[in-house]
Amino acid sequence: EGLRAPAEGAPDWFAGWIAWQGVELPVVRFERLNGATTDVARRRIRIVVLHPVGKALSADRFGLVSEGHPHLLSLNRNGIQPLPLKAGDDPGLVLDRARVANQEALIPDLPGIESRLAQLLEQLVALVRLVISPEV
Repeated sequence: EGLRAPAEGAPDWFAGWIAWQGVELPVVRFERLNGATTDVARRRIRIVVLHPVGKALSADRFGLVSEGHPHLLSLNRNGIQPLPLKAGDDPGLVLDRARVANQEALIPDLPGIESRLAQLLEQLVALVRLVISPEV
């Protein structure tokens, strides 16, 4: 099964829902959440399934759109160089940036992402309740 589009009017950083192990997981486009206005062109998106590390999100898991396959790297101190945050980076979502083995890496603030996703899911639940039982 593929990614199911979000309801109309959802923010562009909310990619939608994906069925995974019998559960519908919300999926976030981190780059959009951090302020990017376009997606990187991809032939095939991948979704990384994460367990929340903070307390804001009541869901067991959520998805994060990924550019490539996450993988482990063996590095020494010289293989990692700190970089400054970019002007558009949201400090509530980005902990740091670094150059890792000739590639720029962004270190996301997972509790920050989870908090934004939790707020959106609460709004969606309230909207569904309003549609199901509108006040007369």
